[in-house]
Formats: sequence, structure tokens, C-alpha cells
Amino acid sequence: MKVSAISLVWLSLATLGLAACHSLAPTDSGVQDALLPPPRATSPRDWLVERTELCQQSVPEQRARMMELTVGGKTPEDRMERLLLASCQPERTPGLLREALAQFDEPPATESERALVSLLRDHARTYRLLEERNTQLAEQLETTINGIRDIENEVDALRPIRVIP
Repeated sequence: MKVSAISLVWLSLATLGLAACHSLAPTDSGVQDALLPPPRATSPRDWLVERTELCQQSVPEQRARMMELTVGGKTPEDRMERLLLASCQPERTPGLLREALAQFDEPPATESERALVSLLRDHARTYRLLEERNTQLAEQLETTINGIRDIENEVDALRPIRVIP
């Protein structure tokens, strides 16, 4: 009687295990879904969420992905991902953002894409103007410092040389 009860338990467990495995086995559509890339963002909200996720990656991961997209990213989705990735740290790599924006020679397909690209273009333009202004200020500062040095040299030349007795 013990043997038959244990056998019955094992048989029940084996049947449940097989049923569970069968229910988890991928169907044809499941296999196709597993092979397809995840759906791409289609709305500004989705793009902003995707950008946040991209920006949370480590810098080496961001660089590696940027290289992949630079070399092989020719689809509109890849261009958008490259643009989102380039917008993560524009102060460190302003050239990458400009290059990613330059890939959008043709107007983006949807109104929301156009709005997002326009926003990033405005941001990049403003940043470029600030860089130019900082360069001008640095040049003015250097000119001012050189002028002060020249004045100091002239003042030093006008002082009589004192001889210590």
C-alpha cells in the first residue's frame, strides 16, 4: 500500500510537471515574438522613457551602443535611438548631438518626431551659442590679462632703481 501511494504521488507530480512544461512551451507565434526585437517607441512619452533608460546606462555601455549605431544604425528607429543617446550628456559630447541631428536631413515621419527633433535642435543651437559666447569671453579675459601685464611692465620700467646702501 505504501508503494502504490508513493507511486501515485510521483505519477501525479510527473503529470503536473509535464503539463507545466507543455503550457510554457513556445508556440509558433511565441517563437516569432522571441525573435523579434522589442517594439520601438512611437510617442514622445515612449521616447522620453527610452532616453531615460539609455541615459541610466554606464558610460562604457553608452559609448559601445553609440558606436554600434554610428556604424550600422541606418533605420529611422536607430537614428532616433542615436539622437536620444547623444542627448544624454550634451555638455561632454556636443559634437555627437550635432552629428545625430544632422542625420535627420529628411523630416521625421510623424508630427511628434518632428517636434522632438525640433526641441533637440533648439537645445543644440542654444548650447552652441553659449559655447561661442564662452570662447569670446575667454579671449576677452586673455586680452585683459595681457593688457594688465603690459601696464605692470611699464610701471616697473618707470620706477627708479633703488640701490641699497
